[in-house]
Amino acid sequence: MGEIKKQRYVYYRCTGYRGKCGELYVRQEVLERKFSEVLRRLAFDDEVLAWVREALSQSHADEKRDQERAVAKLMAEHGRLQRRIHAMYVDKLDGRIDAEFLDLMSARWRAEQDRCLREIERHTDAD
Repeated sequence: MGEIKKQRYVYYRCTGYRGKCGELYVRQEVLERKFSEVLRRLAFDDEVLAWVREALSQSHADEKRDQERAVAKLMAEHGRLQRRIHAMYVDKLDGRIDAEFLDLMSARWRAEQDRCLREIERHTDAD
């Protein structure tokens, strides 16, 4: 479990999950150094590196495909809402609905359109 002391030092202490521990605490720098030493000893042959590259590439492609699907769905929803607003305006011109109802529903659907645009922006900024 990590704790910040004096608003700048990070110490980790044992939670006691596996019983009592001889270490009272360990500074973050010590953990980082030991972890780095372990990582430096790791060695991967070309076959493993090729597999890791392929897995990362596939993962990226899957994520990109998911984002594209989400954006397409949001764009379709935005368009559907725009068609509703237009149809309702025509209904208002033809006297089938009053101005108050048009204003109320248009405001709701425009808010939904704004949400769609924010979500699209979030997905496209993730690239």
